[in-house]
Amino acid sequence: MRYNDTCKKKDLIDNSNLDDINLNKNLLFDNFIWLTTKEAAEYLRTSPGQMRKWVYQGRVNAYKLLGKSLRFKKSELDHLIQGGRVWE
Repeated sequence: MRYNDTCKKKDLIDNSNLDDINLNKNLLFDNFIWLTTKEAAEYLRTSPGQMRKWVYQGRVNAYKLLGKSLRFKKSELDHLIQGGRVWE
């Protein structure tokens, strides 16, 4: 089977729901800038260990998007800086 034949068969698939799926996916992730633990620590001028400690203490929100690694929303870190809730 040639490449063009494969493409034609794929074009026969009903794509009506794909736009809705892509829109929902974009709403979940496009509005946020996600930082790793290391990036968040650098942004807050602290260590990755301190970031994990703050997560454990409930001072900073962290999310597990894929696998075990933590991710932080930059907008939440900005809010913490402005509100001063992070600093000991």
